[in-house]
Amino acid sequence: EIGPKDLDKEQAVLARRDTGKKDFVPWSETVKTTQETLARMQTEMLEKARKEFNDCIVRCTEWDDFVPALDAKKMILAPWCEEVAVEEDVKTKSASADGAGAKTLCIPFDQPDLPPGTKCFASGKPAKSWALWGRSY
Repeated sequence: EIGPKDLDKEQAVLARRDTGKKDFVPWSETVKTTQETLARMQTEMLEKARKEFNDCIVRCTEWDDFVPALDAKKMILAPWCEEVAVEEDVKTKSASADGAGAKTLCIPFDQPDLPPGTKCFASGKPAKSWALWGRSY
């Protein structure tokens, strides 16, 4: 922002839309300060988004814990046998009143340890990987 008083003082007001914070910056430092502020904003917004994303993920290894977590609008990381028929069964059995059932969102690249003998949370068959499940709203 630059208003009449800022023109007299040879400064600009740098207002962050994400925090509402305002800084008064001399014209000679405007480019440098703007670049630094934008880089800081990017880092802070990414950290906040990652934290919010991770706070929405819960681990479930049993069906009895799965639907309550879904109903709490969480994403669930669960051991899965990777069978399409099991995914369809989960979608049907987990359907809410509005008809939205769970589906696999992804199989994360960074897999938590899957101990030998781990069973699929839905079928009881041997699990092949951890999958992230959720409902689309």
